[in-house]
Amino acid sequence: MQIVLDAPKAPMEPAWVSVLRISCVWARGESTQDGAARKLTIELHRRGMYAGVTFVRLLTDPDVGERFYLREYIRAGFMGQCNDFADFLVCLMTSVGIPSKVSQRTHPILASRRETNLPNGNPGRLIVFCTKPLDIAPTGSNPLGGPLDGPQLYPFHQFCLSENTKIWDGMIAFLPEGWKTGDPIKNQTFVFRDAQRTRIQRPVSRALHL
Repeated sequence: MQIVLDAPKAPMEPAWVSVLRISCVWARGESTQDGAARKLTIELHRRGMYAGVTFVRLLTDPDVGERFYLREYIRAGFMGQCNDFADFLVCLMTSVGIPSKVSQRTHPILASRRETNLPNGNPGRLIVFCTKPLDIAPTGSNPLGGPLDGPQLYPFHQFCLSENTKIWDGMIAFLPEGWKTGDPIKNQTFVFRDAQRTRIQRPVSRALHL
Protein backbone atom coordinates (compact mmCIF):
# COMPACT_ATOMS: atom_id res chain seq x y z
CA MET A 1 0.00 0.00 0.00
CA GLN A 2 1.24 3.47 -0.92
CA ILE A 3 0.24 6.61 1.00
CA VAL A 4 -0.15 9.78 -1.08
CA LEU A 5 -1.23 13.37 -0.40
CA ASP A 6 -4.23 13.23 -2.72
CA ALA A 7 -5.53 11.33 -5.73
CA PRO A 8 -2.90 11.21 -8.50
CA LYS A 9 -3.16 13.95 -11.11
CA ALA A 10 -2.55 13.90 -14.86
CA PRO A 11 -0.33 12.72 -16.45
CA MET A 12 -0.07 10.17 -13.59
CA GLU A 13 -3.79 9.46 -13.50
CA PRO A 14 -3.92 6.61 -12.83
CA ALA A 15 -0.45 6.53 -11.29
CA TRP A 16 2.08 3.96 -12.44
CA VAL A 17 3.05 1.60 -9.61
CA SER A 18 6.71 1.84 -10.63
CA VAL A 19 6.56 5.61 -10.12
CA LEU A 20 4.67 5.39 -6.83
CA ARG A 21 7.31 3.05 -5.42
CA ILE A 22 9.85 5.82 -5.98
CA SER A 23 7.84 8.93 -5.14
CA CYS A 24 6.34 7.57 -1.92
CA VAL A 25 9.78 6.58 -0.61
CA TRP A 26 11.48 9.80 -1.61
CA ALA A 27 8.72 12.00 -0.14
CA ARG A 28 8.14 9.86 2.96
CA GLY A 29 7.12 11.81 6.05
CA GLU A 30 5.89 14.91 4.22
CA SER A 31 2.29 16.05 4.67
CA THR A 32 2.27 19.21 2.53
CA GLN A 33 2.53 19.67 -1.22
CA ASP A 34 5.53 21.98 -1.06
CA GLY A 35 7.28 19.71 1.42
CA ALA A 36 6.80 16.67 -0.77
CA ALA A 37 7.79 18.56 -3.91
CA ARG A 38 10.95 19.77 -2.18
CA LYS A 39 11.95 16.27 -1.11
CA LEU A 40 11.26 14.78 -4.54
CA THR A 41 13.31 17.51 -6.23
CA ILE A 42 16.27 17.10 -3.89
CA GLU A 43 16.25 13.30 -4.16
CA LEU A 44 16.18 13.43 -7.96
CA HIS A 45 19.07 15.88 -7.93
CA ARG A 46 20.99 13.59 -5.57
CA ARG A 47 20.26 10.31 -7.38
CA GLY A 48 19.95 11.41 -11.01
CA MET A 49 22.81 11.79 -13.46
CA TYR A 50 23.06 14.31 -16.25
CA ALA A 51 24.37 12.50 -19.32
CA GLY A 52 24.42 12.64 -23.08
CA VAL A 53 21.46 10.28 -23.48
CA THR A 54 17.77 11.08 -23.46
CA PHE A 55 14.52 9.16 -23.26
CA VAL A 56 12.56 12.01 -24.81
CA ARG A 57 11.47 12.00 -28.43
CA LEU A 58 10.32 15.28 -29.88
CA LEU A 59 7.10 15.59 -31.84
CA THR A 60 7.00 16.82 -35.43
CA ASP A 61 6.94 20.35 -34.04
CA PRO A 62 9.40 20.13 -31.13
CA ASP A 63 7.99 23.25 -29.50
CA VAL A 64 4.50 21.73 -29.21
CA GLY A 65 5.40 18.78 -26.99
CA GLU A 66 7.45 15.63 -26.58
CA ARG A 67 7.16 11.93 -25.83
CA PHE A 68 8.82 10.74 -22.62
CA TYR A 69 9.73 7.06 -22.31
CA LEU A 70 9.21 6.82 -18.58
CA ARG A 71 9.88 3.12 -18.06
CA GLU A 72 13.16 3.26 -19.95
CA TYR A 73 14.28 6.32 -17.99
CA ILE A 74 13.67 4.55 -14.68
CA ARG A 75 15.47 1.43 -15.87
CA ALA A 76 18.47 3.54 -16.88
CA GLY A 77 18.82 4.78 -13.30
CA PHE A 78 17.48 8.34 -13.74
CA MET A 79 20.09 9.23 -16.34
CA GLY A 80 19.30 11.83 -18.97
CA GLN A 81 19.12 15.46 -19.93
CA CYS A 82 17.05 18.40 -18.71
CA ASN A 83 13.97 17.19 -20.62
CA ASP A 84 14.11 13.82 -18.86
CA PHE A 85 14.64 15.34 -15.41
CA ALA A 86 11.76 17.80 -15.85
CA ASP A 87 9.32 15.23 -17.23
CA PHE A 88 10.17 12.69 -14.54
CA LEU A 89 9.75 15.29 -11.80
CA VAL A 90 6.29 16.06 -13.17
CA CYS A 91 5.48 12.35 -12.94
CA LEU A 92 6.82 12.07 -9.39
CA MET A 93 4.86 15.05 -8.12
CA THR A 94 1.57 14.28 -9.81
CA SER A 95 1.78 10.62 -8.73
CA VAL A 96 1.44 11.69 -5.07
CA GLY A 97 -1.39 14.09 -5.83
CA ILE A 98 0.42 17.42 -6.28
CA PRO A 99 -1.61 19.29 -8.93
CA SER A 100 -0.79 21.67 -11.76
CA LYS A 101 2.77 20.63 -12.41
CA VAL A 102 3.95 21.24 -15.96
CA SER A 103 7.20 20.69 -17.81
CA GLN A 104 8.33 24.00 -19.24
CA ARG A 105 11.19 25.31 -21.38
CA THR A 106 13.02 28.59 -21.10
CA HIS A 107 13.11 29.08 -24.87
CA PRO A 108 11.86 27.37 -28.03
CA ILE A 109 13.98 24.49 -29.30
CA LEU A 110 13.90 25.77 -32.87
CA ALA A 111 16.46 28.56 -33.17
CA SER A 112 14.32 30.30 -35.78
CA ARG A 113 11.77 31.01 -33.03
CA ARG A 114 14.22 32.53 -30.56
CA GLU A 115 13.79 36.11 -31.68
CA THR A 116 14.93 38.62 -29.08
CA ASN A 117 16.38 42.09 -28.66
CA LEU A 118 20.17 42.35 -28.61
CA PRO A 119 21.97 44.45 -25.97
CA ASN A 120 22.28 47.26 -28.53
CA GLY A 121 18.51 47.28 -28.99
CA ASN A 122 18.52 45.73 -32.43
CA PRO A 123 16.45 42.61 -33.15
CA GLY A 124 18.39 39.36 -33.13
CA ARG A 125 18.23 35.66 -32.42
CA LEU A 126 19.18 33.93 -29.17
CA ILE A 127 21.83 31.24 -29.73
CA VAL A 128 22.66 30.42 -26.09
CA PHE A 129 22.14 32.04 -22.71
CA CYS A 130 24.40 32.04 -19.66
CA THR A 131 23.32 30.79 -16.25
CA LYS A 132 24.48 31.54 -12.78
CA PRO A 133 26.91 28.94 -11.31
CA LEU A 134 25.16 25.58 -11.17
CA ASP A 135 25.58 22.22 -9.47
CA ILE A 136 24.55 19.66 -12.09
CA ALA A 137 23.16 16.27 -10.99
CA PRO A 138 24.29 14.23 -9.22
CA THR A 139 24.84 16.54 -6.28
CA GLY A 140 28.37 17.82 -5.95
CA SER A 141 30.06 15.72 -8.65
CA ASN A 142 31.27 15.80 -12.23
CA PRO A 143 30.23 12.34 -13.49
CA LEU A 144 31.48 12.81 -17.03
CA GLY A 145 34.89 14.08 -15.99
CA GLY A 146 34.35 17.55 -17.46
CA PRO A 147 33.62 20.97 -15.96
CA LEU A 148 29.90 20.32 -15.55
CA ASP A 149 29.48 22.47 -12.46
CA GLY A 150 29.63 26.24 -12.70
CA PRO A 151 28.11 28.73 -15.17
CA GLN A 152 26.64 27.07 -18.26
CA LEU A 153 25.71 28.10 -21.79
CA TYR A 154 22.40 26.58 -22.89
CA PRO A 155 20.23 27.11 -25.98
CA PHE A 156 17.28 26.23 -23.73
CA HIS A 157 16.59 24.53 -20.43
CA GLN A 158 13.58 22.54 -19.21
CA PHE A 159 12.21 22.43 -15.68
CA CYS A 160 9.07 21.74 -13.66
CA LEU A 161 6.76 24.66 -12.94
CA SER A 162 4.05 24.77 -10.28
CA GLU A 163 0.75 26.63 -10.42
CA ASN A 164 2.21 29.42 -8.29
CA THR A 165 5.10 29.77 -10.82
CA LYS A 166 7.67 28.25 -8.46
CA ILE A 167 10.41 26.46 -10.40
CA TRP A 168 11.43 22.96 -9.33
CA ASP A 169 14.51 21.56 -11.03
CA GLY A 170 16.06 18.18 -10.27
CA MET A 171 18.90 18.57 -12.78
CA ILE A 172 20.50 21.82 -11.63
CA ALA A 173 20.94 23.72 -8.38
CA PHE A 174 22.38 27.19 -7.93
CA LEU A 175 25.95 27.26 -6.68
CA PRO A 176 26.85 30.13 -4.35
CA GLU A 177 30.59 30.59 -4.31
CA GLY A 178 32.29 27.59 -2.70
CA TRP A 179 29.01 25.70 -2.27
CA LYS A 180 28.76 22.27 -3.88
CA THR A 181 25.51 20.86 -2.52
CA GLY A 182 22.16 22.19 -1.56
CA ASP A 183 18.56 22.87 -2.40
CA PRO A 184 17.76 22.62 -6.12
CA ILE A 185 14.56 24.59 -5.77
CA LYS A 186 14.66 27.76 -7.82
CA ASN A 187 12.15 30.31 -6.58
CA GLN A 188 14.07 33.23 -8.00
CA THR A 189 14.30 34.59 -11.51
CA PHE A 190 17.46 34.53 -13.57
CA VAL A 191 17.60 34.19 -17.33
CA PHE A 192 14.41 32.13 -17.74
CA ARG A 193 12.31 34.25 -20.11
CA ASP A 194 9.81 33.52 -22.87
CA ALA A 195 9.18 30.09 -21.38
CA GLN A 196 7.57 27.48 -23.59
CA ARG A 197 5.05 25.26 -21.82
CA THR A 198 4.87 21.73 -23.15
CA ARG A 199 1.55 20.00 -23.63
CA ILE A 200 0.77 17.21 -21.18
CA GLN A 201 -1.42 14.30 -22.23
CA ARG A 202 -2.32 10.96 -20.67
CA PRO A 203 0.13 8.03 -20.70
CA VAL A 204 0.11 6.01 -23.90
CA SER A 205 1.69 2.55 -23.89
CA ARG A 206 5.27 2.86 -22.62
CA ALA A 207 5.51 6.59 -23.19
CA LEU A 208 4.12 9.75 -21.72
CA HIS A 209 3.19 12.52 -24.12
CA LEU A 210 4.46 15.70 -22.53
